[in-house]
Amino acid sequence: MILEAKSVHTYAEYAMIRGGIECAAVAWWLLEPPSQRERVSRSLRVFWADTKDMGLVYQDASSWRRTKRQRLEWRNAVALANGIDSGTLDGGYNMTSVLTTMSTKMGSGVLTAWRVASGMTHGRSWAMLAMSAQEFGVAGDDNTIPVRISADLDSLGMIFHNAAVAMQDAYSMFHRRRAPTQRTALGLPLQ
Repeated sequence: MILEAKSVHTYAEYAMIRGGIECAAVAWWLLEPPSQRERVSRSLRVFWADTKDMGLVYQDASSWRRTKRQRLEWRNAVALANGIDSGTLDGGYNMTSVLTTMSTKMGSGVLTAWRVASGMTHGRSWAMLAMSAQEFGVAGDDNTIPVRISADLDSLGMIFHNAAVAMQDAYSMFHRRRAPTQRTALGLPLQ
């Protein structure tokens, strides 16, 4: 579509940056706790939230009921093997709390950047007016003023910078946590 039209939507970059921020923040959040048990717990919460989201799409398929049951059994087995109460995993997680934690602990503006990128992605007027370049024309006889609104590269750069910082923080956290252990990432014994 982009190649055929030879253009990209004015605010498409914000959707891509928002996705990058979310991926980096979840990766950081999964790796952040010093406790391996808490890291496994968070991984299972993400897994179960993904399962529930998948269920919204496939809820009418009979095979989905079997798959959901199998995924629940697997989740509970991993929780049990790691001494985690499976009842604590049902709530999943939400992006705002993940980003709030990351912003607080890392001292970054990633939460604000994500909110602005989300506003731009969803076409919210407050975000568009705050983050766009505006050129006002001369008032006409009918008391209207033409306004040209376009993407502001400085604003986009600021949001991109925060996304890059979030990605770097996640990457750094990965390298701190990647020391070999006797268990897999989800807490199952190595075979």
